[in-house]
Parts: sequence; structure tokens; C-alpha cells
Amino acid sequence: MIAEKGIDAATIGEIAERADVAFGSFYNHFESKDGLVEALFAEIVADHAAASAGIDAELASPAERLARGSMAWIRQAATDPLWGMLLVRIGTGRLDLAAPLLGLVDRDVKAGQEAGLFDAAADAGVLVVMIAGAVYGAVYASLGVDPEQAEVRAAEVAASVLRLAGMAPAAARSSVARVQRRYPS
Repeated sequence: MIAEKGIDAATIGEIAERADVAFGSFYNHFESKDGLVEALFAEIVADHAAASAGIDAELASPAERLARGSMAWIRQAATDPLWGMLLVRIGTGRLDLAAPLLGLVDRDVKAGQEAGLFDAAADAGVLVVMIAGAVYGAVYASLGVDPEQAEVRAAEVAASVLRLAGMAPAAARSSVARVQRRYPS
């Protein structure tokens, strides 16, 4: 319901009905709708962290980590539109919940700046929010698209994210190509 209607529009009654539980049973699990939203996003974050921990450790380049993360979310949205819509609804509606994910982007942006890979004029904090906005937008645009089209879009967005961070176009495309070879869809 939250993915379909949004946080504010989905009612607890609708959520309980969709879950096939009595209205009062909802409160056996969550104090409020906000509690449910927090639990849902915590699950998304935990799943992402578990899936990417080993991969991120293998990637020494912060540019490749940013590219891989961007591509992974776009690919996931294409194959699981409900997941993608939930991510967009919660992540853009509740930036406070997105803090763990933004922390990963912040880590890679700062590492890229320190390594001289990223030369963006924007402050790192502003850059992180700009990158998140670009990826959320691409996730929304990729909901349920053909996997081949999603792969092309994922590569384009990842290169754009790296350029947004201040990478030269050729270096950005090269980083994305290395990620695609190492982690094909």
C-alpha cells in the first residue's frame, strides 16, 4: 500500500486489509504507520548492506563503488517495481530514514575527493544529496522496464553520477565499464 499510494495516503486500515489482518492486529506489530515505514526502510537498507558489503570491499575505487551502487538500485527497480516504488516513496519522503544509505554515498564521495578522482565544486554534503536525487529519479524511471533497457539506463546514470561528482567523461565511462565487466546484470 505504501509503495502504491505513498506514506501519507496509505491508511493503517488499508495496510491491515492488504496484509489480511484485523485492524487492531496492526498495533501488535507497530506503534504507528511511521513505525512500519521505519521497519520497511530498515529492511531495505539491511538487504542492500548485506548484498553490497563483500562487493564494496572488493572495489578499491570509490568511483566504482558509486557506479556499482547506482547500477544495482536501477537494476533492482527494473526487476522488482514494487521494491523500487517503495524505495522511492520512502526514500524521498523521509530523508531521515535514508541516512544509512546516504552515509555510503558520503563515504565514497569523500574518498573520491581525497584521492583526486572527484573534482566537483559542490560541498560533499550537497553532492551526496544531488547524487541520491539522481539515483532516486532513475530508479523511478526504471520501474519495470525491460532488463536490457534497464542495463543501458543503469550505465548511463552511473556515468552521470560520476560526472556529477566531478569526474571527466572518459574516466566516468571507463569506471562504469569496469564495473559492468566485473558485475554484469
